Amino acid sequence: DRAAMTARQTVFVEAYTHDIADLQDPTKSLVTQVVIDGWSKLLIPGSRRPDKAYTSAPEGIELFDLKTDPLEHHNLAATRPDEVKRLTALQAAAWK
Repeated sequence: DRAAMTARQTVFVEAYTHDIADLQDPTKSLVTQVVIDGWSKLLIPGSRRPDKAYTSAPEGIELFDLKTDPLEHHNLAATRPDEVKRLTALQAAAWK
């Protein structure tokens, strides 16, 4: 429900290839991990590239400030390494 969605501070998303490589090891099909915490959104490329031509995935780590850049035009990863590190740690803890 909407109240539960707005109460969440952090959202985690994983994107996989359409054809699963190994059900016992999801990392073999992992295209992208995403963590959104407050206004910060981090995209972490996985071990695979998308297997459909119409699907995209980041080439490297991408960080966006959704408040000032809701269309995600300006990758801030290089200029905000502490935020990348913080969000990467959140994603790693959630992944376990």
